[in-house]
This record gives sequence, structure tokens and C-alpha cells, in this order.
Amino acid sequence: MTRLEGKVCVVTGATGMAADAARGFAEEGATVWVVDRDPDRCQALGLPAAVADLRDEAATEATFASVR
Repeated sequence: MTRLEGKVCVVTGATGMAADAARGFAEEGATVWVVDRDPDRCQALGLPAAVADLRDEAATEATFASVR
């Protein structure tokens, strides 16, 4: 078992430090959801993803509800 097995991590952003964090969490056994405005960046990570503009409160609430 790894440190994050059975946990769900939501990472906002799909580039740079966020992408590194998402990969690291996945390597530790977490189920990782990446949230970004750009579907291509999400897809490039190869992890479950949701496309949303988190500056929009309704979009943010809907995105996090779908991850639960």
C-alpha cells in the first residue's frame, strides 16, 4: 500500500508544479483529478480530468460535485 491509497486528490492546473504534484499523488496511489480550463493540457497528463474555469463559482461547485 502506498501513502495515498484510497484518497482522492484534486489538483487545479495542468502544467508546471500542478502537473508535477498530480503525477506525484498518482504515483503514491491516490485517485487524482486534474481541473484546468484547457482540455488539451488535461488530456496530456493522462489522468482523470474536468475542464472548468474556476473563476466561475457555479462551474467550480459543479466540478467539485462531479469529483466526489
